[in-house]
Amino acid sequence: MEENKQEFDPDSMNYSKLYSVATANDKILLYIGWLAAALTGFGLPSFILLLGDVIDSFGSSTKNKYEQLDEIKKITIIITFIGVGIWITSYIFYGFLLLFSEKVARRTKVAYLRAILK
Repeated sequence: MEENKQEFDPDSMNYSKLYSVATANDKILLYIGWLAAALTGFGLPSFILLLGDVIDSFGSSTKNKYEQLDEIKKITIIITFIGVGIWITSYIFYGFLLLFSEKVARRTKVAYLRAILK
């Protein structure tokens, strides 16, 4: 009896088996979610770079205060657009990855229940 018993080896599970119940439509959700997460991640460091430009504009002695103010306004508008873009992409990546995980979890539970009932 003990010869047929298999030990669970956590190192034997690979990622391809994890997504074996996912359909092609589910994988599209996954890839769009990953892409949106990458775009969100790329957008966050841009705030620091633009904030550095704002700080640099204060040290420029060749411009008068109105030119400095115009430059700061332009940078803040860019920061606002990047913030809105990050907000949209973070909503997309959270929603799509959550939807993907719910679908795969449901199919995994159904497959597990079917295997138990056989």
